[in-house]
Amino acid sequence: MSPRRRSFLALALWIGTLALAVAIIGQTRFTADMSAFLPATPTEAQRLLVEQLQQGGISRTFLIGIEGGTADGRAAASEALKMRLRDEPGFATVQNGGSEDLERARQHLFAHRYLLSPAVDTAHFSREGLTTAIGASIQRLNSPWGDMMADLFPRDPTGEMLQLLDDDDGPSRCCGVWASTNGERTLLIAQAAASGADTDALARANDRIHATFEDIKTELGQTLRLTVAGSPAFAIAARDTIRSEVTGFSAASLLLVTLVLLAAYRSIRVLLAGLLPVASGVVIGIAAVSLGFDQVHGITIGFGTALMGEAIDYSIYFFVQSRQLDQADVVQRHWVRHYWPTIRLGLMTSLIGFAALLFSGFPGLMQIGTYAMTGLVTAALVTRYILPLVGSRLPRGDIAGFGERLAPVLHGLRRLRVPALLAGAVALLIVVAGHDGLWRGTLSGLVPIDPALEAAETRLREDLGSASPRYLIVVKGADRETALQRTERLTPILDRLVENGIVAGFHTPTDLLPSTATQRARQAALPTADTLRARLEVALTDLPVSTDRLDGFVEDVERQRAADPIDLETLRGTPLWLAVAGQLPSDPREGQLAMVTLKETDT
Repeated sequence: MSPRRRSFLALALWIGTLALAVAIIGQTRFTADMSAFLPATPTEAQRLLVEQLQQGGISRTFLIGIEGGTADGRAAASEALKMRLRDEPGFATVQNGGSEDLERARQHLFAHRYLLSPAVDTAHFSREGLTTAIGASIQRLNSPWGDMMADLFPRDPTGEMLQLLDDDDGPSRCCGVWASTNGERTLLIAQAAASGADTDALARANDRIHATFEDIKTELGQTLRLTVAGSPAFAIAARDTIRSEVTGFSAASLLLVTLVLLAAYRSIRVLLAGLLPVASGVVIGIAAVSLGFDQVHGITIGFGTALMGEAIDYSIYFFVQSRQLDQADVVQRHWVRHYWPTIRLGLMTSLIGFAALLFSGFPGLMQIGTYAMTGLVTAALVTRYILPLVGSRLPRGDIAGFGERLAPVLHGLRRLRVPALLAGAVALLIVVAGHDGLWRGTLSGLVPIDPALEAAETRLREDLGSASPRYLIVVKGADRETALQRTERLTPILDRLVENGIVAGFHTPTDLLPSTATQRARQAALPTADTLRARLEVALTDLPVSTDRLDGFVEDVERQRAADPIDLETLRGTPLWLAVAGQLPSDPREGQLAMVTLKETDT
């Protein structure tokens, strides 16, 4: 094959490969999902963590606070925001503790109170148990619960509804909606319809929240402020941080390198030609990662480009070492024979080092290794086959004078050898002495979380009475019933941990959805209507209540004795469904999971 034909083939192959890589990048999804830096073959606990980060309800739930203005204005803004977001297809559910939501929750609890109350057993509905329970309810008539107890007493004299409400440590209320304890902030929860791994969809939902709030604020004419936090807000902030910092640092480094090379080459054409290997490596490296991993993490481009920085040296070697030759074919033969082996050796040593990342077992690190290695090979090949074709006749300035002026400075650095050794020794001592505090084992170290956003999330969670998802117990079962039964067996153990001050509290899905076996057992403990009336005749002997007044109670007990057990679908349409469904995710490998959230103690 003639040299001209080989040159044409090399150029065509280079241009075609770049065009294909650009087309691939156009279809690439870029992500900031930090689960990419968890093991590719995780342990069971790590796998569950990744799935919850990507698909769990927590990963797509926004916590919203509205401050400023008047109490009525905040409540009106909360209600308007809820109603408008509920009509948006990007949201699965929106709640603010409004009267409508609260009434639906109370109706559900009241209608199924004897299946839900942990106090219901055979002893509770014995003559002695009825006397004790009804007597306690009468005493509560003089308590802060008195007004509510007076309304409930004829149908719930044993206080089951109050038992269920006592277990509710949810948010306070002000002007008919959820609010912070001091009443200065109204609260909402909005769950996006998209997966927690779809950061772009979460960002659109977040933008919709802000845009809708701005419209409402304008309509109300009040000075209101919006706070949005939660796991989706962290994911969006991480993506934006990665995007902005990668763009900013890449632009700054490119500018500095360009200025240095321009000062050396003193030619725009040589400068542009010198950037071809690196630019080609970046484009083809991103395309290679996209093909291998379906998506490209933002950190991959930032770290990978830094690792690939030596590729800029390849063009420098070429232009400096070939500057005395004029003919393209002579340039190529001479440079390949005398200088290409040096670049090839450096390339091989770099590839060997970066290859370790491919076997790290962490997808994020594997992406960085793939990107850096592909980019370096591409840059070397472009230097080997393309630069001699496009850069051999480009004018270059003689940089010998620049080197001569720099030589005394470099020579003077020899006097700093002893201080450099001392500094190295001090650094080694710091690493050895403080090694426990130098390393961070959390993913947040890769993308620092804005302290203001973290503080807002903590504040809103405390206001909502929501346990932090930091500590979870995962209970597995072949089906939902098995998982719920196993969770119920765990509850006494957790109760003892609370009593001993090890945990501050916990939430289980069985609080609102007991297992069918437990519900059947509670139904079995409920006496028939005739038996209950007979026991009430005796139990009320010394109490200021007549049996006739409790006919509604007898009817409700009889109704729930024959009722079907409740399931997750029974909760749908109530604000309780969101909490329970989020704690009962399905797992393709393990079947049904039940998530128990733990509340940390202050210590």
